[in-house]
Amino acid sequence: EQRGALVGHRDAWSWGRCPCLQAQYRRIIRRGGKASVNMKKQTAISEFNNSTIQYLVHDLEPALASFQSITGLLGKGRFDPNNPLHQRLVVSCEHALEFSRTILHDMLEYGRLQADGFALELSELDLGQSLPEMVAIAEIQAREKNIRLQVEVAPGLPPVTTDPKIMGRIVSNLTINSVKYAPPDSQVWVRLLNEKSGAAAITIEDEGPGVEAQLLERIFSGHFQAAPQQPGAYRGVGLGLAYCWEAMRHLGGKIEARNRKPTGLQILVTGFGQ
Repeated sequence: EQRGALVGHRDAWSWGRCPCLQAQYRRIIRRGGKASVNMKKQTAISEFNNSTIQYLVHDLEPALASFQSITGLLGKGRFDPNNPLHQRLVVSCEHALEFSRTILHDMLEYGRLQADGFALELSELDLGQSLPEMVAIAEIQAREKNIRLQVEVAPGLPPVTTDPKIMGRIVSNLTINSVKYAPPDSQVWVRLLNEKSGAAAITIEDEGPGVEAQLLERIFSGHFQAAPQQPGAYRGVGLGLAYCWEAMRHLGGKIEARNRKPTGLQILVTGFGQ
């Protein structure tokens, strides 16, 4: 129990080693439960899923209110596309749809990783060639904030053996997160590096606010969220980074977060291929 007290400890539990489930598991132990280890695991997963649904419902309530207002106006023939209030309702609905799609996809993918019988689909991947495609969605979002997203690839890196779909989603999620917290008119760097050992590594860096030092270990746990960038912004349920950490564990690698100086965050991804 003491060895697992730090959220995110890589050797805390043999099952899953997922920080968000570790936290739920420890709470169950502190309550004095006497169920089997498997029962405690299932209870932790159930509690985590329930809290995820609560977060999702909380953030969807204002979105559903916007949809209700729009449909009410349309039903009465009173919707005016030139009315600033009606325009804001439309924008709110668009953001709600994007938010819902992202969260539901994260929930499905995260659940797939936790399912019994999950297996990787390994093949050779040329990361240097694939990296621009992996960050394509983040690049579109970066343009909307006038952020320069720069991709740098070290020469001479051989292909790695990995699961291309999972690897692509990890890089995409991490880059989207950096763009999300980077200020307008700033820069985000995605670098494919050649380590001294000859292995490949990926770094994603931004010029955002970074994360408080005492919270760095928690950012890959489920439901961790930094402060919203602006009032009224969707908080999200914090599954994107938790998915990345758990998926990278399946790939045999690790993800670390470090604050940059004077400002910003660096994500380092290593050990993910052969």
